[in-house]
Amino acid sequence: MTGRPADGASPCFPENSGSGSNGSGGSTAADANANAVLAAESVRLQTQAALRGPATCLPLHVIAETGSTNADLLDAGTYPDQSACVLMALTQTRGRGRSGRRWQSDEGTLTFSVRWTFRRRVQDLLGLPLAVAVATTQALEDLAVSGVQIKWPNDLLRQGRKVGGVLVELGSDGRAVIGIGLNVQLDATLAAGLDQGAADIQPQQGTALTRIDALAALLNRLAPMLGTFDESGFAAFQSDWMARACWRGRAVRLGSAIEGVFVGADHDGAALIDKDGSVQRHLVGDLSLRAL
Repeated sequence: MTGRPADGASPCFPENSGSGSNGSGGSTAADANANAVLAAESVRLQTQAALRGPATCLPLHVIAETGSTNADLLDAGTYPDQSACVLMALTQTRGRGRSGRRWQSDEGTLTFSVRWTFRRRVQDLLGLPLAVAVATTQALEDLAVSGVQIKWPNDLLRQGRKVGGVLVELGSDGRAVIGIGLNVQLDATLAAGLDQGAADIQPQQGTALTRIDALAALLNRLAPMLGTFDESGFAAFQSDWMARACWRGRAVRLGSAIEGVFVGADHDGAALIDKDGSVQRHLVGDLSLRAL
């Protein structure tokens, strides 16, 4: 990681003290590093001020740059005393999405991860990415961002183009790490290099949204959602997911061989596909519209 983590004190979770070191090298590099640390601390303070309710109990760390916030929080040596925390990077150089896809990041992209320790069994976490997608769309609705739907299991589309995604990974210690990538203000050059249509969350008119706006809104929704999920699982979010799901009732393909009509998500998050009048459950695969 580049720069000292900007650690947020919290009365709700144990904090590890942490320490940073000054960069070596010429004054230009040192100045750049210092500026990056100050920028990260500014983001942390502004975000912290906008948090409410359970989100204020999550230790918030903001750093200038890292390879992957998910990889960092999966490492038991990163904030080892915190069973729950948030790590946001201003720049992420090796971010990844589902199936190992690369998540490209620049200053117009929000990339962060949440570490959370569940009491539920690992096999009961199947629907977690879907529940996170629900909380994310609700947060965007709080910001008056319209037209966002969920593509099973956890991609976020705005007017048919990808605006964000969720990646959940499990550590060996039973902790879950939830990574979220969101296009806040998409750079035209970056968008042109993507292999699929992309969109951002900016309104058609009015005040532009910032990464701070999006991060605070997301944490305000995610923190209570994670507690509810631990108690009730995906079933508590199924109706909200279905209300925001795209392609329901349309002909789809799952992976390379499964075709049928998309029904929605089951109580545990499995995809439901109607094939010739028989509704089948599927746990993995990329969903796409089928050409007729």
